[in-house]
Amino acid sequence: MIRHRKSLAIALGFVLSMAVLGDGPRPVAYVSNQEGGVTVIDLERLEKARDIEVGGRGPRGIGITDDGKYLVTANKDTADVSIIDTQTDEVLHRSRRP
Repeated sequence: MIRHRKSLAIALGFVLSMAVLGDGPRPVAYVSNQEGGVTVIDLERLEKARDIEVGGRGPRGIGITDDGKYLVTANKDTADVSIIDTQTDEVLHRSRRP
């Protein structure tokens, strides 16, 4: 189970956050990857914690809500936005431009 406590958004493809990973809260980075998803990196161990499929293709801009509950990706190749629950990694919503 992953719970977020505090987050700091950084533009241009990665976001930093505090998350509970396994044995306790640790800082993580959400980074868009070339396979079309987002990789979660445990910053204390400097290793990949997991990958998140965002539903769209080519996530370039990513952000996280202030409470750390939702990850938002702007998907370049599919011209849409994905909203992901950070505790379950489930894509809750995808929206396209009208």
